[in-house]
Amino acid sequence: MTETDKISDEMLNAFIDHELSDDDMMQIYMTMSKDPDLRAHVCELRATRDLVRSAYKVSPLLAKAERLPSRFPGWGLAAAIASLSLGGLLGWLAYPVWYPPAPSALVAGVNAPSASSIRVVFHASRNDADAFEQILDEAETLLAANTGGQTANLVRIVANGEGLDLLSARTSPFRDRIQQLNAQHKNHVVFAGCSQTRKRMKRERGESFEPLPEVLMVNSGVIELLELQEKGWRYMPI
Repeated sequence: MTETDKISDEMLNAFIDHELSDDDMMQIYMTMSKDPDLRAHVCELRATRDLVRSAYKVSPLLAKAERLPSRFPGWGLAAAIASLSLGGLLGWLAYPVWYPPAPSALVAGVNAPSASSIRVVFHASRNDADAFEQILDEAETLLAANTGGQTANLVRIVANGEGLDLLSARTSPFRDRIQQLNAQHKNHVVFAGCSQTRKRMKRERGESFEPLPEVLMVNSGVIELLELQEKGWRYMPI
């Protein structure tokens, strides 16, 4: 039995809804990074969940499709789509089946990649200043290549878990450097923090996390990483 076979759809739905522990979330994510079929299946489940929720006002019976047992991408989704009105169906079909109906928060508003561009997403999950400094060095090198006008390299730096502290407005030792990178390469770099981690910090520490002004808070760092990889971004963890 492979690692993928051990992950039930019930667990995957809990993963999508952020109901698992940090360790379980990361274990599933690492399994997904090695299994394209599992990534596609998770995206199909998430797309179906979003579709069901958006169509709930049409028919409450669609809520029954929210937890799908199917292990075959497209089957459960097709059943849900068949229950929608024609207008909702036409709107949904504008998107690929394996993506949710809303674009990734990290991709919206940035330049489209050229044929020669490199797209890299760096993942900071540990409060390691030395490793994060290396990330910034690598990002700076990639972004500096854009000055010639022949390339449009894109960089995303996603922080969750203990790594979110590196983007704190109060304690980050990289405030000035992040501000400088963002100012120089605003259309090609995004710093993103995980809102799920932010909520856990509030519960566990009893204090509110305030991000640097340049940081975009996304709903889930793990899901953002997954979506970017599905779109062909190179994944670099620290």
